[in-house]
Amino acid sequence: AKQLLGDSKTKLTVMVAHSAVISDLDDQDQITFEKDSQGVPLQIYRGMELIEDDEVGQEVVDGKPVYHTYLFGPGAFAYATSSDNTPIAGGIGTWNTEFARVGLQSDSIFINRRRFVLCARGVKFDPSAIAAQSATNAELEVGAQYTKVYEDKNIPMVRVRHNVGI
Repeated sequence: AKQLLGDSKTKLTVMVAHSAVISDLDDQDQITFEKDSQGVPLQIYRGMELIEDDEVGQEVVDGKPVYHTYLFGPGAFAYATSSDNTPIAGGIGTWNTEFARVGLQSDSIFINRRRFVLCARGVKFDPSAIAAQSATNAELEVGAQYTKVYEDKNIPMVRVRHNVGI
């Protein structure tokens, strides 16, 4: 799986896997333990930090479980706050910053909203099929909504589908 990135394969530093996968690696004595600068123990597999998460994906093919394991490198995801400044219908201000005043009570209200955006680096999301102002999880799961804009070796993430203990 790392070889899919060619000479950039050394950039992969984190592996996210199902607990069954990590248990199988541990049974094979493939996992080592190190401590970070705070003294927290880290599980390491072939130089990559292991993160155990049963939500990463599992499917059944021909009656056998097939696990999804992900390899990531630094910068795999970009994070930002949305700059959406859509005007508020019937209010004063924008979606991000709204003002209200109740004059007889001497109350001024300031509402500050933020939307956070997390995106895989190297791909572009096409918002044309979004029904509302923000995409739903179901809309985000449609693979056809994404277009690759970087070369494969410059996208520091790989998914591996595999069996365990067969």
